[in-house]
Amino acid sequence: MNYTEAPRDDIEALRLFREHDSVGAESSLWLRVPRQLTKDGKPIGQIFVITIPTGNDMKMPIGMLTLTQNDRLVFWPVLPRRKTVVINKPGVDLPDHVTVEFPSERVHVTSYDSSGRAIHVSESWRSAPVIAPDLRLLFTFLVRMSVVTDQDVYVSRKFPVPQNDNDRRTAEIARSVSNFVMHDLPIPGDALLQHYAGFSLYRTSEVLTAQTLPTSLLSISAAHQLVKDWPANVEFPIVVTQFAIGSQGLCLAAGFPPGYLNDDLCFGFPQRIRNG
Repeated sequence: MNYTEAPRDDIEALRLFREHDSVGAESSLWLRVPRQLTKDGKPIGQIFVITIPTGNDMKMPIGMLTLTQNDRLVFWPVLPRRKTVVINKPGVDLPDHVTVEFPSERVHVTSYDSSGRAIHVSESWRSAPVIAPDLRLLFTFLVRMSVVTDQDVYVSRKFPVPQNDNDRRTAEIARSVSNFVMHDLPIPGDALLQHYAGFSLYRTSEVLTAQTLPTSLLSISAAHQLVKDWPANVEFPIVVTQFAIGSQGLCLAAGFPPGYLNDDLCFGFPQRIRNG
């Protein structure tokens, strides 16, 4: 259920759950993160919920960031509620999450088939430096605003849990409630007039200043192939924020680029590593 469809009181929510057994889409951010982390036996740490404006003084998540105990940064993008192909790779329809391995800063994409089996894209990538002190591009993410505004915000779903692992998973999911940290990106511009939003995520070990920031942090070198009607020599404002998850210092630049995004969402990665 998206924001407009979601029930406004507990009685209505309970009625829907009784009638349908489960309420909510598998694409929901609020379901995917704790489900996958507990399924793989990974304790849930801090969960950064990245939100952007959607118009009328509202804001919605564009994705979530987590850091595992073995120092892997995982980004969970907002997904469309309907099935769609967004990566031009055989056998991969929808990327469930993107993982950055530290300290190598190697990046790979994970999807899931209908049985829940993980599918890893055969190619992987690695971060690339930009012109700034110790600033490395991890990836760029673009998504249509319609996907952001229509995402599932209300989830009440049953999913199979092995009986011998029920107590641990229940405790982990209950504990995760206090680990959600909301991080707003006040992107400038009228969100109601925008076709899509985008951001670039960087790793940095020091605080950047106005003097050390590059002239443009939103990586758009290949975006013209993914976007139609991109005007020549156009400039658009961005917002830049810095924060830390665990031991990793991160810098994020976001904005509303021009034109129209061809797919519902897409990723850009800096350097390809052939043959995994």
